[in-house]
Amino acid sequence: MLTLKEDSLESQTEVEKSKFFSYAFKVFSADEARNKVKRIRDDNPKASHVCYSYILSEGQSGASEDKEPISSFHRLLSLMHHKGIGDVCVVIVRYFGGTLLGASNLDRLYFRLGSDLINDDNVRPLMDFIYFRGKIRTSLFTSFKKEIQAGGGIISSFFNGPDVDVDFFVHNTEGSFFSYFMTYEEYKREEK
Repeated sequence: MLTLKEDSLESQTEVEKSKFFSYAFKVFSADEARNKVKRIRDDNPKASHVCYSYILSEGQSGASEDKEPISSFHRLLSLMHHKGIGDVCVVIVRYFGGTLLGASNLDRLYFRLGSDLINDDNVRPLMDFIYFRGKIRTSLFTSFKKEIQAGGGIISSFFNGPDVDVDFFVHNTEGSFFSYFMTYEEYKREEK
């Protein structure tokens, strides 16, 4: 799992007289992410659009293109998920400069500005984690998830079916590998 190296990052660019102010923040809850977006919106009352994506290490996420004719913030959310980024909120403010950029150009620009903030130079491992992948019976998944999260582990993705295919990260500290492995094995035994 990766997160920002710094607590926050900022950049700005101008394209065809439209000004774009880009921000990335470390956040640890959906409320904190929404509050960052609200603060930026309040600080920029004349902005045409305030778009954002956020993803938490526990998997909760959100995105909004703020009525722009684009999908780049949902794609940015997918990129953060794919790269294993968590506890990050990306916000881009646009002041319209009078020239229409075209939906596809605008979409590419927003995506580039957002992905530049979360590039490899700006992220670091969240903690030292060990990655597991396994299957658990659907009826046991909720209690397994609670147990992993109670120990500071992170369920990064899961797919429901008759069994749940689950990817999860656990802290790599002395003894934790064994305890998480045993937790997983206990759940596997209950399936039989």
